[in-house]
This record gives sequence, C-alpha cells and structure tokens, in this order.
Amino acid sequence: MGMDLTLYPHNDRIQEWRSMTGSSTLDLDRHYKVFAQIDKKVMGDAGGAVKQVCSPKPLPPNVTFHVYEDEGIKERRTDKWGEGLTYVEAWELKKVKTSDSSDWNKAVFAMIQALPDSYPVVLYWR
Repeated sequence: MGMDLTLYPHNDRIQEWRSMTGSSTLDLDRHYKVFAQIDKKVMGDAGGAVKQVCSPKPLPPNVTFHVYEDEGIKERRTDKWGEGLTYVEAWELKKVKTSDSSDWNKAVFAMIQALPDSYPVVLYWR
C-alpha cells in the first residue's frame, strides 16, 4: 500500500473562499520525491533527502469542501488516512521540481504554473 495525492485547485482567492466543490481533480502519479517537496510530514522517510518547498495549512473551519464520489457529493474534512485536509497556495506548488518525475506529473504542474499565485489548492492524500 502506498501514498497517493490528488490536488483540487480552486478558482478563487482564499479570502473569498467559503465553500468549495472539488470538481477540478488533478491526480498525481506516485512520486515520493515530488510529494515530499509538498509535505514531508505526510511522507516521512519515504521522501528521502528532499527539501520541502510548500507549507501546507489546515483547511479553515469556515470552509466547506465537497468531493464527487460514486454515491454523490460528499463533504470532507479529512483525507483517506483520517488526517485533517490541508491546502497550499498555487505560488508554493510552482516551486516543486518535477524534472525526474513522469510526463503526467510534469503536465499537472504545468497547469499549476498557469494558476494565479493566490489560488488555493486542497491536498487530498489517499
């Protein structure tokens, strides 16, 4: 069993963020060195000697986050592992190095590069 990550970018600045439906889903290919740059706490030793470049913050208590699932739309406050959801702003993800990652991950981060810096991206670890 391994760790996977889905990114949910939101198309509004965090200051105006109250409710979010995770409709833009960016599933990353499993690559622990990329994941460790985003959150070493989650990755632990699996990320190796990689520098964390993002500072995930807990989802604000006033924010409602919904995801589409087989049974319909579900509200989520925790990830698959029972940990509270976190987010980073796009400018942080723009610092993640993907040179030794898959073409898919490079494409996902190319899209992240196109987002306005202040847009929040929810991290859903699964």
